[in-house]
Amino acid sequence: MERIASVQNPQIKGVCALHRRKGRQEQGRFLIEGWHLLAEALKRRLAVETVYYVSGADTAGGADTAGGADTAGGAGEAGGSDVTSGSHAANESVLLSQASAAGAGLVQVSEQVMRKISTTDTPQGIAAVLWCPEVSRSMTGPGEKDILLILDRIQDPGNLGGILRVALAADVAGVLLTPGCADPYGPKALRGGMGSLFGLQVLTEMDGAECRDFCAWAGTRVVALTPEGKSLFQWLTGAVSAGPTQVDPETGQGTGGRGPLVLILGNEGDGIAPELLAWADERWSLPMYNGVESLNVAVTAGIVLYELRRRQNGRS
Repeated sequence: MERIASVQNPQIKGVCALHRRKGRQEQGRFLIEGWHLLAEALKRRLAVETVYYVSGADTAGGADTAGGADTAGGAGEAGGSDVTSGSHAANESVLLSQASAAGAGLVQVSEQVMRKISTTDTPQGIAAVLWCPEVSRSMTGPGEKDILLILDRIQDPGNLGGILRVALAADVAGVLLTPGCADPYGPKALRGGMGSLFGLQVLTEMDGAECRDFCAWAGTRVVALTPEGKSLFQWLTGAVSAGPTQVDPETGQGTGGRGPLVLILGNEGDGIAPELLAWADERWSLPMYNGVESLNVAVTAGIVLYELRRRQNGRS
């Protein structure tokens, strides 16, 4: 069992470099913190390189729940209870055994080193370095009722994590991120998403042309969420599937098919880039009352995705 007590250890300096996007890109690795994220990574069979832990660490710390507390309410907060409930020592032992069995190295560190590694004020006493998954430029073709997201320059990592969390919960088939989005492997995005990234197909650095080509290949209907659009509830009146009914352009009659749907969500300040907006099939909006001008982009994503799923289930 390797032990490290000095913050000057070269290995620890390498881990700390993963706090920054440049370091993650150079090393091809990223850092996760907390029991819940480690459990999620192991459950999804991600490549865990090394686990750093403080022996007997208090697993009730705040890092796991702090990122997700503002993105989902009620029962959603219980997502990490299977890791943090019961005996702390037993949970620690189980997770470390699982990580070791999966091929991860185990390194016991001092509390000072753990504070150096951590990006939070209240480290839980465990962190892990994972290999970044191989970058893919494709994903599994969507089914007829699938929903996909294009996230255009979502800059706040907490917003990005929140959207990924609701995307996984709403069974989104895939997510495309344009250049200018926050790094989904950054610590704030990972905490905000509570590890949801690990369960999603996510393509990063997809420019406008690549997004358009993907949508054409997948045969999707493309909807842009913009304040100038028609009310979401008017578009969806009577609809029970993700996409609008397909219409034969020659006869004007419905074909009976309802294809997969792509939703575009834009930058927190500037909205959707004109390049993406230009080839959207429809533009939807959420109606606003009482002088409210807009909603947080993660909140918007949650409302729209669950309204679509509700309609799919035939509930009005």
